Amino acid sequence: APVPSHFEPGSGLPSENSHPPLIMLADDHELVLQVIAEFLEVNQYHVIKVRNGYELLERVEEIHPDILL
Repeated sequence: APVPSHFEPGSGLPSENSHPPLIMLADDHELVLQVIAEFLEVNQYHVIKVRNGYELLERVEEIHPDILL
């Protein structure tokens, strides 16, 4: 699959000239949501947290994340 242009090949991180990947993270367990979000944010990802799959489905059309977890 092609790699989005805002990623630096091989690094898994965005290039300097781009925005950090936007990840919409859904989990109904608050602790899991917090731990995963902190890990992603430390690794330079922008995270939108939602409390469950229903909220994800309601918000995905307005936010247009790069990745859904």
